[in-house]
Amino acid sequence: MKRLFALCALLSLPFAAYASTTTYDVNIATSDYTASGTITTDGHLGVLGNADILGYDFTMSAGGPSESFNTTDGYYAVLGGDLTATSAGLFYDFSDSFSYAGFSNSTSTDAICFGDVGGCFIANSFSGVSVEVDDTVYQEPALTGDVEIATTATPEPSSLLLFGSAALGLALLLWRRRFTANASAYCNLK
Repeated sequence: MKRLFALCALLSLPFAAYASTTTYDVNIATSDYTASGTITTDGHLGVLGNADILGYDFTMSAGGPSESFNTTDGYYAVLGGDLTATSAGLFYDFSDSFSYAGFSNSTSTDAICFGDVGGCFIANSFSGVSVEVDDTVYQEPALTGDVEIATTATPEPSSLLLFGSAALGLALLLWRRRFTANASAYCNLK
């Protein structure tokens, strides 16, 4: 039994790095534009800063062709302490001023900004969600309070690995009991 636990622990080591990341889905749709994508964090719960954002990937459209940008061809900034993460989603507190969480392509022609700072990659942003698609800015009505801006994506690989390891361990335990019972019955026949 100790060997089985050691084997499961050894098999889970390559996946330990994935245990800490969390991916959140962002989906915003209005009559003027759609913005969807993901924000990946280091798994820290609570107030997030620049160091907690590991990556992002957005696709936006405003009636024309879709524009996509991500971590490799853009930049982001989180200013202030208003972006928070929970196990259920990402939240932004729009009641504070002079803070934002912004994600942009490398030329700032496409961007999404949550917050209350003019210039969050977008000129004249305000307390709410500002989206820029092909140099055209769209702004949501002013938001107040703590608002969910993204939901937790599919289960992390580490969760699936933990479940799979437990199922494998249980299957091996049942097989061993059956094998031992069959061996005992065979030995008693002779």
